[in-house]
Amino acid sequence: MVTARNRKGKVQVGFSVSKKIGNSVMRNRAKRRLKACFTPLLVQVKPGYNLIFIARAAALTAPFLTIQKSMAAALQRAGVYMEPPQAEEQR
Repeated sequence: MVTARNRKGKVQVGFSVSKKIGNSVMRNRAKRRLKACFTPLLVQVKPGYNLIFIARAAALTAPFLTIQKSMAAALQRAGVYMEPPQAEEQR
């Protein structure tokens, strides 16, 4: 994943898939899967960043939860992911 600051104050996301992944049908499937996995994470990304996710071959067969956890970990490493608020314990 690649990140860069932007001046627009919003999150811009791109998905890159190499021809090494396969033909156009497979590349588009990989992009659709990445987009579907990223959508729920979007609300927790700090505004003002451009993000680029680069797909690997595993994106075609990996379970959605695995892809989503990998994306969340990459966002945390980049410092652009806000943790969801934890509910305070009831006494």
